[in-house]
Amino acid sequence: MVAIVSALGDAIGYQAMNAGLWDGGYNITIPLTGANLDTAAEAMVLHALTADIPGVGMKSMDVPRDALVAHGNSQRLSNGPRDMIRDDLKPWREAHDVDLIILLMPGEGAVDRHKTGRYFFGMGVSGRDAVLFLRVVVLDGKSGEVLSDMKARAVGRLGGLYPETVFSHPTPEGNATLAAEMRNLLQGTIPGLLHNAGL
Repeated sequence: MVAIVSALGDAIGYQAMNAGLWDGGYNITIPLTGANLDTAAEAMVLHALTADIPGVGMKSMDVPRDALVAHGNSQRLSNGPRDMIRDDLKPWREAHDVDLIILLMPGEGAVDRHKTGRYFFGMGVSGRDAVLFLRVVVLDGKSGEVLSDMKARAVGRLGGLYPETVFSHPTPEGNATLAAEMRNLLQGTIPGLLHNAGL
């Protein structure tokens, strides 16, 4: 039995210039209210696993999403966010019988591997690139021990022409388009990341 939970949240970073700081390098954070990126990511994990492992049992996790997202986005370095989420999941884990817990959460890294200073955290836009730094953490369902912790990086040009106002003055229409961009990044990244984690 496998449980899946995502702690990405529905906010993305926007980095207007080719420069970044330890806080993710965001000029602004754009809330994508109602995008339900965590639900979409969990569905993508479910689809990938059931395609690769027919008959695998899945269990949904009724845990406080706000706390997971806050902790997943709380620190930019080390394993502090991961360990806080492990503590958040402990009561649920102790009350349910599962073999594995698959956790998706934001990661950090360099947008351009050949240049310095262009760092990013989680999901969003850097210049005119859509960016995703994603971690998949596989936990033992009984002990909570970390069995695997893998990171993935996805960077690609935005799918359309975006005026600066899409980022500086977000609208529901613009945010819906940005949410679709983020879902595309997740769709293209999650299956390979799961395979790298041994799933």
